[in-house]
Amino acid sequence: MIKGENISKKYSDAPVVKNVDIELKEGSIYGLIGPNGAGKTTLIKLLCGIYAPDEGTIRLQDKNISVSKDIRSMIGYVPDNLNFYPTFTVKDMKEFYKGMNPLWNEDRYKLLREIFSFSDKKRIKHLSKGMKTQLSILMTLSSMPKVILMDEPTSGLDPFVRREVLNLIIQDVSSRGTSVLISTHNISELEQISDRVGFMDKGKMVLQEDMDNLKFRFKKVQIAFEDVMPLEFEKEFNIVSLKKYGKVYEIIIDEHYELFKTRAIKYKPILMEKMDMTLEEIFIYRMGGEGYAVKEIAI
Repeated sequence: MIKGENISKKYSDAPVVKNVDIELKEGSIYGLIGPNGAGKTTLIKLLCGIYAPDEGTIRLQDKNISVSKDIRSMIGYVPDNLNFYPTFTVKDMKEFYKGMNPLWNEDRYKLLREIFSFSDKKRIKHLSKGMKTQLSILMTLSSMPKVILMDEPTSGLDPFVRREVLNLIIQDVSSRGTSVLISTHNISELEQISDRVGFMDKGKMVLQEDMDNLKFRFKKVQIAFEDVMPLEFEKEFNIVSLKKYGKVYEIIIDEHYELFKTRAIKYKPILMEKMDMTLEEIFIYRMGGEGYAVKEIAI
């Protein structure tokens, strides 16, 4: 649905996004993960047309969003830092959004309004951060965008509202074929709802893959031998991480487990057990490989 090719962006000659390719498919949820300062927010602002790329192109329905105001109106954006007019009431903001969005759906707004508890008469400056986030999501969903870009959308929300918001996003994707990108540090949430995931670090896209393929590729294996792990075993397999607990080795492999198992049997292990990795574990391993490891310090 929306596709960015070779996108780059600099601030004062300092590169923030570097040669990124990204595609959000129709009816799917893309999870964007990365450490602080990785360039995630800048990439989102490029995708929704707030920033123009220094290099590369971003197209929605094969139209360049940098030169087409009409195509940009099909993109909804929920930012991390919300800048509503502080003296406006909730009703004022609704009328403002309604006037700005040709696809505004008043019936949908009224339906969604029942989920969120703040009064239409309440002024923006009196809303908490979580309430402002809810308001932004309410306005975005009522605007009926084809693409929704969300930067930390569940930040400041209590667990019940967070679950309701995620359900609304899933329903919108399912019923309207919306393309959604969610950037968040809450990796467990992304694991539940995302079809595809991208890892960013230092402005670059380190890894992009469908969620099912990613979790199929990386496996944690506990393996033990009568004696120490044979050197031939270490040489034969692409062991990307290895830890030892007594006689048991915990390894991470990046290959089909059944093929690994078939080849490993000849080394006569006394224990061999596969364990699925969570997205958070894959992220920590993968970003650690990029030099993002955090030192373990006892205090």
